[in-house]
Amino acid sequence: MHAPFTFTKIVIIQSLEPDERQTGAILRDYLAGLNSQRDQPVPIEFVLCESVVHFREIILRLVDECKSGEIPLLHVECHGDENDGLQFENGSELAWRDAAELLRQLNIACEYNLFASFAACFGAYFLGAIAAYSTSPCYAMLAPTGPVYPDEIETGFKQFYADLFQTWDAGISVRRLQRRRLVNGRWFAETAESWFERVVIDYVRVHCTHKALKKRIRKIYREALAAGKRQSIGYLKRMAIRRNKRTYLGDYFMEFFAIAQIPDNRGRFLALFNRMKRRLEDIWLQPEYRR
Repeated sequence: MHAPFTFTKIVIIQSLEPDERQTGAILRDYLAGLNSQRDQPVPIEFVLCESVVHFREIILRLVDECKSGEIPLLHVECHGDENDGLQFENGSELAWRDAAELLRQLNIACEYNLFASFAACFGAYFLGAIAAYSTSPCYAMLAPTGPVYPDEIETGFKQFYADLFQTWDAGISVRRLQRRRLVNGRWFAETAESWFERVVIDYVRVHCTHKALKKRIRKIYREALAAGKRQSIGYLKRMAIRRNKRTYLGDYFMEFFAIAQIPDNRGRFLALFNRMKRRLEDIWLQPEYRR
């Protein structure tokens, strides 16, 4: 069960060359048609973006608007590259890690409710900029994993938003979209909760066995000696075990879900924390993890 999220408007940012199919504008007009069938229309904001500088200005303006209660569902229509990140109309680029840092500000400003969709080739590579030891740049994301054609982007997102407007359930809408085939890759979607649980549990399973820990401690010991610090292997091992079992999950949970900035997130994601705690306790009981 995922924690609920909310939004007050959909913001479409388009950065495409004039001779290209204007998929962002097409989506805007499509959503206007969906709105005409609703008793309570969803506010739609459409922004033409020229460059990475302009993109930063737009995001920071949205950050400021969050102070008055606005919460955007962010939809970005531009080109993307697996290595270089988002690519804008004037040829400027925004690396995935820099995009993550920018959206992190927006996610915190909107109380960890940011749903970000990337209508860009390799948009799912944005996931590679997310780390368990820093606050997530969004609550959930949706994007293709590989190079895509404009008609695939257009029809896919039309279906997603039609389902979202009908069901008001992002989970159902995402699952239906993921059943659509792409010529290259697939539709990728993940929440911050599922990503955090998967990555942390997998890390512990692989890197916290007795054998893996012993190897890591020896490396730390050599680095400490090279830096002129003398600490015994036994001490380093005890500290590592204590951290893994007592504070590892808590420290990462606090940072990833921005508990200091958003105290209510502690309760919002408490079920996830307790479930992961039980899973980790079960792992520590397995023979290869015992000390």
